[in-house]
Amino acid sequence: MNLFRFRSFLFFIMHFSDCVAQDTLYYKSGSMKAHGELRENQKNGTWTYFYPNALKSASLKFTYGALNGGQLYYYDNGALKAIEFWKNDLQEDSATYYYSNGVLEKKGCFEGSLYKGDWVFFYENTNLKREGAYLLGLPTGHWDCYHENGTIEQSGSFVGGKQQGLWEYYDNLGNKTYEGNLDQDRRTGVWYFFTNSGKKKKWKNFN
Repeated sequence: MNLFRFRSFLFFIMHFSDCVAQDTLYYKSGSMKAHGELRENQKNGTWTYFYPNALKSASLKFTYGALNGGQLYYYDNGALKAIEFWKNDLQEDSATYYYSNGVLEKKGCFEGSLYKGDWVFFYENTNLKREGAYLLGLPTGHWDCYHENGTIEQSGSFVGGKQQGLWEYYDNLGNKTYEGNLDQDRRTGVWYFFTNSGKKKKWKNFN
């Protein structure tokens, strides 16, 4: 092979190794499922996904097969479902999720695809559902949970994802009903209940 042909051959090999092509995936029905770019036979750039009814289900960004950057997900009615951020196929940073009617469902942060830091959750009627923090994907520290009408339902702390220490419970009118200590999700010591008049009485001893 002469020098010219050898250089041409090398150029073809180098160009082919970085081959870029468009790819389209289909449902069995024949409708489009996804469309995007392949680079070196891996998803690259923005890929658009569709429901069988042809509405967009997601707009995902890839770098050589790995999710990277802001990702958008949609309900089959066209409403925005979620906004996420990914880096090298791991979910990172802020994330926001919505109900199909557009009401905020939950928001917080991820680190290494695990829940991290403060998170808040809401009912579909927009009332707060629960709030607290995560460490390495597990609930930690103080948490408050609420009834759908917005009144407090229970309150207490987590250690390593387990309920720990004093927990207090309330009915949907805001009246305290029970309180007691937990040790790694297990009731311990004396628990109390509260009468309709608010008087505290011994309920059970779990020791």
